[in-house]
Amino acid sequence: MRINPFKFITLLCLVATGLCAQSRYIDSLVERLKTEKQDTVILKLKGEFGEMAPILREGYWDTLAAEAAKVNYPAGEAAFLNNRGYLAMSKGNIKEAIAYYEKSLKIREAIKDREGIANSYNNFGFLYESQNDRENAFIYYKKSLEIRKKINDPAKLGVAYNNVGSMLLGQKKYEEALQYFDEGITNSKKANDKVYLSLLYHNKGAAYDKQNRLDEALGFYEQAASIRREINEQEGLANTLSNIGYLYAKKKNYPKAINITEEALK
Repeated sequence: MRINPFKFITLLCLVATGLCAQSRYIDSLVERLKTEKQDTVILKLKGEFGEMAPILREGYWDTLAAEAAKVNYPAGEAAFLNNRGYLAMSKGNIKEAIAYYEKSLKIREAIKDREGIANSYNNFGFLYESQNDRENAFIYYKKSLEIRKKINDPAKLGVAYNNVGSMLLGQKKYEEALQYFDEGITNSKKANDKVYLSLLYHNKGAAYDKQNRLDEALGFYEQAASIRREINEQEGLANTLSNIGYLYAKKKNYPKAINITEEALK
């Protein structure tokens, strides 16, 4: 079946009028869709545009998934079903989200898409975490991590180790959490992923903080704050500085606590 990209172009240009002025990448998607003839590539481009815009209509992703099924593009179908599930989750439709995630995962398992399967497990973990179901969140984050180890992408390993460590932190398994945070730090350094490196330092500080090991907690919070200043990650920096200020108050260094807290509030 041939997919006509031209009907899509009109909608795409209307939706993306403001975005095109700001993004050369979106411009390039528009131009490629005007000339592309291969069905799978057209669908991939539509998917990329939907994520970049982003397009939040359920029907958009349902249509892409159906088109992908018709042209025998299972990787695309799974990706579009996954995006549809995420959209349902973001709107609080948890049962619907699970149904779409399960459909996506089933396809990814059938085509032995390890990267896709790891993503699906991670999304299940995030869904259960959002529902405060830490037990199931841990199970799925751990499954995602085990596949990530085999793929050996340091950036994604850093994320996966952080997710598992965070679940252990919530379960008060502090020493075990620290081991995962350390592995995450190693991989995030390899990937030069400063966003996750700062998060892992922050979470490692939190693990020591929960054990009342204040000096060790401060050391890691300060490393997180240093990176967050460097990359101008203001929300995360404010969070880390608030924790540092609280620890200085616990150590009865009130002038330092006040100075740090004031910086956090700026």
